[in-house]
Amino acid sequence: MGVVAWSPLGGGFLTGTVREVAEDDFRRNIPRFDAARLAANNGRYTPIRSLAAELGITPGQLALSWLLRQDPAVVPIPGSRTPAHIAENLEAARIGLPAGTLARVDQALREFAPLGTGSLR
Repeated sequence: MGVVAWSPLGGGFLTGTVREVAEDDFRRNIPRFDAARLAANNGRYTPIRSLAAELGITPGQLALSWLLRQDPAVVPIPGSRTPAHIAENLEAARIGLPAGTLARVDQALREFAPLGTGSLR
């Protein structure tokens, strides 16, 4: 059985592109994107974005490469609005992440939970 990872880039949080959500944006109905949580959630992804910069890759590539190394049955479905995004996302499959880097991502993910993800936070 496979697992399809929907929104593997966190709806834009991992890429650092979500500063506000327009009235007609579907994310407006998702609690982690409401105005009260948006800034706090953006900050929570900083360790992943910093690690990606250290590695010389984009945060999206780090996220996708990490996800692809979790299990062969995991298939991410990132957004693909532009040819440049498609090329960037495809490159993530070619990026080899050493065990130490995978462990650093795992640690960063354990240290936070975005606000508005079904918990009472």
